[in-house]
Amino acid sequence: TTQRISDIATYNGKLYILDAAKDQIMSHSATGTGFTKGTTWVTSPELSNAVSMAIDGAIYLLTADGNVIKYLRGADQHFALEEMQTPLTSPVDIFTSDAITSLYILDSANNRVVVTDKDGALIRQLVSDKFNKASSLFVTKDKGKETLYVLSSDSVFEVKSPAAL
Repeated sequence: TTQRISDIATYNGKLYILDAAKDQIMSHSATGTGFTKGTTWVTSPELSNAVSMAIDGAIYLLTADGNVIKYLRGADQHFALEEMQTPLTSPVDIFTSDAITSLYILDSANNRVVVTDKDGALIRQLVSDKFNKASSLFVTKDKGKETLYVLSSDSVFEVKSPAAL
C-alpha cells in the first residue's frame, strides 16, 4: 500500500507517524535497539488532509485547509481555532509540547506564526517577511522563557520570548 508520511513526532518514549495516504497515525514503542513495528493508534478519513502534528499528551493535527484536529487517547476531541481576521491560508507546521502552554502554527503564505492557547483562542500573531518561505518551526523553553525558531529557505530565524511580543 502507498504511504505518504506527512510528519513524525515523539512523546513519552513513543514514536508517532502520520500517514496521510492511509488516513492513520501509527504508534511505535521504544526498544533497546530502536522502535517496534507499530500499531494503528488513530484511523480517520479527516487525516488525509493533515500536513503536520504536535504532541503534548494530546495529538494536534494541522490540516492543509487551516483546521486543527485534536485527539486524546485515540479519541477525537472537539477543537476549533478562534476565527481570525486573516484565516490560515497555507499552514505548513504546528508545534507544542508538554512544556509549552501554547500552540504555534506556521502560516508561511501570510508570513506569520499564529500563537493560540490549547483551547484554540488566539493569543498573538508574529509577522515577518522572513517567514515567507518558511517550512518548519520549533519552540524551546528555558527558565520560563520560550524561544521560537523558524526555518525559512536555508536560514533559521530566532525569536526570543515570543510570548512577550
